[in-house]
Amino acid sequence: MNNEFKIEKQKYIDSAAQEYSEIMDELKKEQNQVILDFLSEIDKKKLEEIRGKIKGITENGQPKI
Repeated sequence: MNNEFKIEKQKYIDSAAQEYSEIMDELKKEQNQVILDFLSEIDKKKLEEIRGKIKGITENGQPKI
């Protein structure tokens, strides 16, 4: 009986560990996506800033004289 209890206890621990691992994997994926989204936004803002500067020094794609 004591051995059966140990086996059931170990199954429960293994199951909990597996569930924890799956949750952590999912959180890491979400965290990575948030980071990628953030970097993408920074890139978009920087690109718009550069485009604005280019428009300020060009006219119809040609340098202003």
